Amino acid sequence: MTHPAPDLPLRAATFVSFDCETTGMDPRRDRIVALGAVRFTHDGSIDATFAELVDPKRPIPRASTVVHGIDDDTIRGRPDITTTVPAFRSFVGDAVPVAHMAAFDLAFLRGPLRRSGQPTLERVLDTAVLANRLLAPLPDLSLEALCARLGVPATGRHTALGDATITARLFGELLTLLERRGARTLHDALDWGDAAHAVL
Repeated sequence: MTHPAPDLPLRAATFVSFDCETTGMDPRRDRIVALGAVRFTHDGSIDATFAELVDPKRPIPRASTVVHGIDDDTIRGRPDITTTVPAFRSFVGDAVPVAHMAAFDLAFLRGPLRRSGQPTLERVLDTAVLANRLLAPLPDLSLEALCARLGVPATGRHTALGDATITARLFGELLTLLERRGARTLHDALDWGDAAHAVL
């Protein structure tokens, strides 16, 4: 399993958008309750999806359940993150990872990936960072706001697979704008939207 090469042509790339639902907002104490991912190509064709509920091994606060609809009964009997994250990482493989406000998801994934002996996610393209640079000025970088700006359907919000699917569609629109700005390789795209250099 390798990371995507910086000189990978965007038109030859496979992308995987991903999203986590969690017990809360603090990666130091909260945990993942759902992982979703969508593998797609440059033209937007979806090749495969990944969706797993995850037992966080702790109660899910009511306030979080209100957002994503997942409660303690929903995850009862589901695998924990040590079982789920290797399958997720295998699904991503050497594709280009894509996420919306990726720092949040990456903060929750780094520990489980490390503890499971899996490679980290590197060269992640962040749709919020891309939009902030390609469409500036923008007062609102939420997924809903950007989808409304670019005419992307935002159905299925606040489910891991739903948000990953919306992010894939949003990225497709931003990719068109990137190419109009001359981006041809992953390195070019990262110059615009690398999650590692996000300042939002």
